[in-house]
Amino acid sequence: MVVPAAMMLVLALTTPPTVGPQHYVIDQPGVLTNATTLWVAQNLEAFQEQTGHPVFVVIARSIADAPAENFAGDDGAVLFLWLHGHDAGIVAGSRLRLELNNAVIEQILDGFVRPRMRREDADGAASYGVDAIVHAIAPQYANVAAPKATPLILFGRGFMYTAVWLVLAAIVVSLIVRAIAWVR
Repeated sequence: MVVPAAMMLVLALTTPPTVGPQHYVIDQPGVLTNATTLWVAQNLEAFQEQTGHPVFVVIARSIADAPAENFAGDDGAVLFLWLHGHDAGIVAGSRLRLELNNAVIEQILDGFVRPRMRREDADGAASYGVDAIVHAIAPQYANVAAPKATPLILFGRGFMYTAVWLVLAAIVVSLIVRAIAWVR
């Protein structure tokens, strides 16, 4: 899988640009929610306007299905999300080699993107991946689009998991209170 990924990254840097700046998110399988697509696109458009660095997100079922166009040129980056295999890659243009070197790219992928891809959370992978890339390129940059609402998460899971834990905790506390009252 490393060889095809490497070939994909080489193709992304060598093929002439064919997509204009209005296409910041290319979601071939249609897995992103409209809210995430809008949030990511708004932030990437504003980021390019403020910094001159285009960043794009390409989501495909596999590496073979991903388009091999250079969306970002020498001044930008592309975040690839591949659904089969739950993997991802980042292609950085030659003028971003200092900001997005191999160590930074691996840190972004391993810390933000791949864990969400393994949980089949393409929305989170795209949002957090883009945010990490943008802040690696320009640490002073502030997102202009309103941040997405984050759900109440305790114990590393979603709301229902947290609600079950809270109900169980309430039951245990009530049993302890009854046992103390019964002992007196």
